[in-house]
Amino acid sequence: MLYTRKDVGSNTDVVRFPDDAHDRVWLNWTKSAWKTISTNSSIDGFTYDVPSVVLQTAVIPSDPKGPIEIGWSTSNTSTKFFVLLHYADIQTWPNNSLREFNVYANGDQVGNSPVALGYLNPGYISYTHTGQTNYSVSLKSTPNATLPPILNAFEIYIVLPVTSLPTYSGDATAINSIKGNYSVREGWSGDPCVPTSLGWTGVNCTINSTSNLPRITALNLSSSGLTGAVLSAFGSLTELESLDLSHNNLSGIVPNSLDQLESLTFLDLSENSALLDTLPPGLLKRQKNGLLTINLNGTKSAPETKKSSKVVILVIAAVLLLIVGAFALFLLYLKKRRNARKNTPTPHAETEKLGTETSFDEFKTGAIRLTFDKKQFSFDDLKLITSNFSNQIGIGGFGKVFKGSLENGMEVAVKVRSESSSQGIKQFLNEVKSLSRVHHKNCLVDWLLH
Repeated sequence: MLYTRKDVGSNTDVVRFPDDAHDRVWLNWTKSAWKTISTNSSIDGFTYDVPSVVLQTAVIPSDPKGPIEIGWSTSNTSTKFFVLLHYADIQTWPNNSLREFNVYANGDQVGNSPVALGYLNPGYISYTHTGQTNYSVSLKSTPNATLPPILNAFEIYIVLPVTSLPTYSGDATAINSIKGNYSVREGWSGDPCVPTSLGWTGVNCTINSTSNLPRITALNLSSSGLTGAVLSAFGSLTELESLDLSHNNLSGIVPNSLDQLESLTFLDLSENSALLDTLPPGLLKRQKNGLLTINLNGTKSAPETKKSSKVVILVIAAVLLLIVGAFALFLLYLKKRRNARKNTPTPHAETEKLGTETSFDEFKTGAIRLTFDKKQFSFDDLKLITSNFSNQIGIGGFGKVFKGSLENGMEVAVKVRSESSSQGIKQFLNEVKSLSRVHHKNCLVDWLLH
């Protein structure tokens, strides 16, 4: 636990974030027996990541031969202190100069060798001390030193016995991410939950009955000056039951990661004027089922998002309606086409009685009748048209073809089936029937069955 942290020799009252990436608070402190010095050169505080601005100022004793001394007291002799001194030589001196000093705790030397410094090279010394009511630290130059001791900053902690397990690592990682992003709470240092007396402000913890590890179950960051988006890291606090982020300057949308908070029963996002009131579906479902209370008063409504959702729904509905309509028309078309085929006679419809054994005599006697749209010539008519079949112009599968001329002067071709043809009477009549249905002025003008 922090007892005190001082930036000695500084002209700034407080140094913290962003100068200190860990948001440690360094308070200015000086004494009349000290002389302050400073530099503009940057110094890397490596091991304990001390901010450069802290190491750029320091104190030396006003008396070059004198020590640098600090002290404090306590009423409890069992209190154990951890002392951490930071130093860096920020003065330039001739090459034959030497800054070298020893550190004494209540008169006892700390360490086996003196501290020797190089220019702008930082260092530290640490030790623990207990069993006293009054404590002192002295920095004294060695007999060989030509320069006085120097001190840039110091920290003193109270060492507390650890009697419980640390916070669950997932919760610790998440809460430290939240701390780093929002730069919240001066008192947020160490373990978030233990010891209980030093738990972080606004953080409530409960011991998990299965793992025996402390879990963060409530987080109150109301009126904490939070800015920017609601972090997804809140969703990693998976046993969180209550989350209060009200009266801040949060913006954007509530992240879907909050759907992971299955134990959450209270969520207050009110009075964040730039935060959209749109919630993830999981939170809305829990609210609808009465498992979660949500306060969104003073947040920003998002009509554009709602309108866009309605437009998307309407577009999808219209597309589905078009698809259904097109499918219905297609089915209607297929039905009409099927009916049309059913009602259309085939070329063989009226010759179904014609078998392979059908004889020409059956047509002559009228045993089988055929009905055609075209008129029927007599054999004498054909003899007249073809000049007694005198002008043969070809021969086909059924027999010879003759050139003829009708009374109106139209020239025609007369196909005459031969008894010796390999094509039967059935095939011949089928061809006549098919040609009679072709609507063209030059195709099957008339026919004769003789």
